[in-house]
Amino acid sequence: SSNRPRPISNGMETFALSLYLLQQLGIALGVVASTFAVTFYIAGMADRSLDSSERKFLNIVKSARTYGLICIIGSGLLITSAHLLAEDAVVFAPAYIFKWLLIMFIVLVTTAGHFDFLPEDVSGAINGGTWFALYILHILAVDVGWAVLFGFFIAWLALFSMLFVLLRKAVTRRYERNSLVAEERVLPQRVSPPIPSIPTPPPQSTTHAAVGFSLPELKGPSQQIETNK
Repeated sequence: SSNRPRPISNGMETFALSLYLLQQLGIALGVVASTFAVTFYIAGMADRSLDSSERKFLNIVKSARTYGLICIIGSGLLITSAHLLAEDAVVFAPAYIFKWLLIMFIVLVTTAGHFDFLPEDVSGAINGGTWFALYILHILAVDVGWAVLFGFFIAWLALFSMLFVLLRKAVTRRYERNSLVAEERVLPQRVSPPIPSIPTPPPQSTTHAAVGFSLPELKGPSQQIETNK
């Protein structure tokens, strides 16, 4: 009977470790999928549109990001419940509550982007920036106040959105420049039309008939004598 509590303790530790691993998996899956989504969206929109294959791949990446979000929310709720049952004050720390605010913000932006309530550029920039902010806050596990947390998030989101826009424009300009160069190489060189040849007139005849009159026939001396007779 003295050995009964230990298996229960080990079971709780195993359960807590499983929840921790599930949360880490969700964070990793969400951040990696967000990185792929942002990168592929910028590259795919170089020609200002996504074809069917590009859209299909982007939807797969977004689905993986959603699965990561489900892992985070599910494990987070169970971990928070365990902390509350243990009367652990960590759940009331600003950083802990702020992580839940970021998660809810991600859910809100993802839903708005899915139903086209936000332009795809806006939802992509905000979603990617928020995922990276959640990752930084989760890894650092800082113990700071609300002012620092909100200031960090606003500054980071503004910086990330600016980089998103700059990269988007740079990739589009490069694509258009390369397309213009490729078109100039493919187009055939302009050939000037041949100059029509002027037909050479036939040589004119030097005979008297061609001139239009005839000269009087010259007679020799003997013929002139006979004529006088």
